[in-house]
Amino acid sequence: MEENRWVATFCGSIPLDELYESMLRQNHMKKGLLLWVGIWLLALMLAAEISARDTAASLPHARVVWLQDIDDGKDVFARGDRLRLMGWDSLDGKGERPILQSHGPYRRPLMTSDGTAVVFSVGNAESVQVVGWRGGVPRTIGAGVAIDVWKDFRTGKQWVYVAQDPKPSDSVNERFGRIVRIAIDDPGVVELVWDRSIVGIENFQLSRDGKQASGTFPWPQVGIAQVAQQRFDGYGKGCWASLSPDNSAVLAFFDGMHRNWWMRSASHESPWKVNIALAPGIDGHEVYHPRWSNHPLYLVLTGPYRHQVGPNAILGGGRQVEVYLGKFSKDLTKVESWVRITHNEKGDFYPDAWIEHGERFDLDVTAIGAKGAQKSPIAEGLERRSIEATLMEMSGIPDPKDILPYRNALAVYRYALRSEDRDAFQHAEILVAHWVIRDGKKLSGYPRVPGRVYRMTIEDMALHPEWESERLIRDMDAWDLPLYVEVSE
Repeated sequence: MEENRWVATFCGSIPLDELYESMLRQNHMKKGLLLWVGIWLLALMLAAEISARDTAASLPHARVVWLQDIDDGKDVFARGDRLRLMGWDSLDGKGERPILQSHGPYRRPLMTSDGTAVVFSVGNAESVQVVGWRGGVPRTIGAGVAIDVWKDFRTGKQWVYVAQDPKPSDSVNERFGRIVRIAIDDPGVVELVWDRSIVGIENFQLSRDGKQASGTFPWPQVGIAQVAQQRFDGYGKGCWASLSPDNSAVLAFFDGMHRNWWMRSASHESPWKVNIALAPGIDGHEVYHPRWSNHPLYLVLTGPYRHQVGPNAILGGGRQVEVYLGKFSKDLTKVESWVRITHNEKGDFYPDAWIEHGERFDLDVTAIGAKGAQKSPIAEGLERRSIEATLMEMSGIPDPKDILPYRNALAVYRYALRSEDRDAFQHAEILVAHWVIRDGKKLSGYPRVPGRVYRMTIEDMALHPEWESERLIRDMDAWDLPLYVEVSE
């Protein structure tokens, strides 16, 4: 019937056949729109892939090895048996691939000095093994945990440095009683390297001549060991020390935020700080497993760590954690470029990188290091200032036993400034670090009350590099806000 040609809509009444034709036109338009969106997204993905390939193509020949957690992505410290040994070669076009097909309780993979093989450990210091870069059957060379591979360029012999004699530890940082070295091609040759003190393994890393090594002796004491003299030169508190792989003896180590590397050099009168957490995809979140490659301008690390567990985000791990390869500027003051090595939905940990001809590059020690004091642009004239500000956000305060062996901790709070203070600080909000744990005890007055106005005296945190190695709890992002520390008496 004629009336059946009509349907009522809230826009009025239209014939059914016209509505049908209109729906067909709309359907075609939707399909066209979806097709256009699909093409646009594909173009973006291809552009990103081409960009990544171009960035990788700009590298010298590079190989990276790491451990992949095929379970829940939380085995950050490689204590389980659901780990796969993985590799990536910048030239073979295969992307990330397993070196061994089976998973297992693998530990700390290391590239050999010539880039042709991988040394790794199994279980709780059960064995150290070596396997070819393309896989195959691993060969056992000794017992312990492999912590570095070093080549004696005078003799051509390659050595694996191995931590042995594990000691009890009250933290995730392992402690060992001695370090030996084992000849890769002649495992019967074993030499004592260090037994002067308890030593950690994150990272024991040798200079090119083998005379010096970075490390924790033990954690959180970082510094350089003079191997032949069995002497340790301490530089402060921190973790994940790393040593430039030439003979310039530049020591790098984590600050308490797990975002910056402090660097020290005998040729430079003061230390300088390098942010190593700004790779696209990490975007200022915590990073972990930083390690210098065999080339002084390249480092590897993992991140981002975004799941807060206890005093930091490292313990949370996660499937979003990827491996990154970064290149320093020649003065070692910044990471000027990054290559994201992994793209997957699994946790990737403990990377090590080999760069072709890395052993031929030497840092210019006269050119390295930051020029001038470590101050923010607005630190001048604001070294100490009393303010009133409204508390907006707080970081959590861990139990003192959760930060051992650290005995002191600062927690970062976010405050809104009064209008009359904003011009001086060039921000409407600032971050302030407060001492919340001292000598292993929580301080009174914390946590504070959000929305309440607090009066305090603050200084720029950059004026206190001596506190950078203390534990700093920061649960918020807000990387564009300046960081101060309360110094009220």
